[in-house]
Amino acid sequence: MSIIESRTSAETAPPGAPSPAAAAVAAGHRAANGIVLLLLCLSEFMMSLDFSIVNVSLPVIQGNLGFGAGDLVWVVTAYVLAFGGFLIVGGRLADLYGRRRLLVLGLAGFTGASLLAGLADSPGQLIALRAVQGLCAAAVTPAALATLTTTFTGEKERQQAMGAWGAVLGAGFVSGVVGGGVITQYLNWSWVFWINVPIGTVLAVLTARLLGPGRDGRRPRRMDLPGAVLITGSVVALVFALSESSVTGWTSTRVLGALALAAVGGLAFAAVELRSTEPVLPLGLLKLRRLVVANLANVLMMGSFFGLVYTVTLFLQDVMAFSPLRTGLTFAGAGVAGLAAGASSEPLARKFGATRVLIIGALFQAAATGVLATLPTSGTQPFVSACTVVVNFSGVVAIVMINLAATENVADQDQGAAGGLLSTCEQIGGAIGLAVISTVATSRAHHLAGSGHPDTHALLAGDRWGMATAAALAVAGALTALVGLRKSTKN
Repeated sequence: MSIIESRTSAETAPPGAPSPAAAAVAAGHRAANGIVLLLLCLSEFMMSLDFSIVNVSLPVIQGNLGFGAGDLVWVVTAYVLAFGGFLIVGGRLADLYGRRRLLVLGLAGFTGASLLAGLADSPGQLIALRAVQGLCAAAVTPAALATLTTTFTGEKERQQAMGAWGAVLGAGFVSGVVGGGVITQYLNWSWVFWINVPIGTVLAVLTARLLGPGRDGRRPRRMDLPGAVLITGSVVALVFALSESSVTGWTSTRVLGALALAAVGGLAFAAVELRSTEPVLPLGLLKLRRLVVANLANVLMMGSFFGLVYTVTLFLQDVMAFSPLRTGLTFAGAGVAGLAAGASSEPLARKFGATRVLIIGALFQAAATGVLATLPTSGTQPFVSACTVVVNFSGVVAIVMINLAATENVADQDQGAAGGLLSTCEQIGGAIGLAVISTVATSRAHHLAGSGHPDTHALLAGDRWGMATAAALAVAGALTALVGLRKSTKN
């Protein structure tokens, strides 16, 4: 269309209606944002998928690579320690040096580590590569979340984008459980890692070509190295202590020593950050009440969800003797529910308010988890499927609202740090949930077994106690949001 034709069209357009040129620009803007959202969500989907898909395949990996009984847990622990420990640093690096750059480097590194992990022929190689995967994921997740929150700034589009983000988190985690069962049943264990290679390669290339540099990277390029070392060491020590507690007990020397190291490191980090001109975690963020309360609720909600999936998976395989494939398929409906929850989050937030939806979602998750705690041994698969559908739908809705609350008042230049803190709290919450719930379940099972009850009965009772604990964590998350956000002037 020529310039004259454009002017004529604009002049003859109905009063108040956008000109064709303006409409074309708006359509192009929406399309560009749609591509950005798709790339970001697929990147996070891959991270979420990888974490759970590997867990389901651990018994097969153990048999093929010759892991000792006490060493297999390090396939998970190495990833969790690297991921959880470096998230805050990864978020700050994204703020300082460019979110697109961190995304591309993280995706490329994660893809390469996945390829090599599938080729590993010894336990040591696989554990080392899992740590590299976790380190790269710690670059991808906060950079992607910060890009999302600074790209979608309008209230409605931000809620829609966060809904999509929450959907891929819930759907990716549950899809990993299903996919792990399928791969374990029909393919070589290496494919739990190789599935990332084509996805990661395409995402890295498209992100480099299509994602704009945005407004990041304009701050002074300076990282507070003492602070980075201290926060990483503190979080690694804390996550290690929580992970180790389920193996050696809360009073073991290793657990107590790691907890002490985490506490000392945390205090030293706070002292360093107060004096730093370019802190890793700007302490001003901790003055934002909605951010702090949302992160506390995040810890509790994710603890409940991670503990739920862990306990139900053990129940289906140890008590009900389900195959990995059948176990995975039991969670299939929950994956679909996660996607539906993401699509429903924006209209729910608009109609009822984000805080109210957060509290109601957390209570529904708690209620469904409480029902699930009965864990019947007949009609088990449809019962578990129905309950996990409600858990994942309500839980994803709650997490979307948590993400909105945690990032809405944060300045653009600090969104990476806020995203890193949010993701770190997810990891710490998951570790706390697994540690507490597995301790409760194991203690109850050992007590009953020692009293002469059959092993199957003891395991079932322990799993029921564990699920009841998961329900209590979700209730605590709802109460945290109710008390902490009730006087907020927004939602």
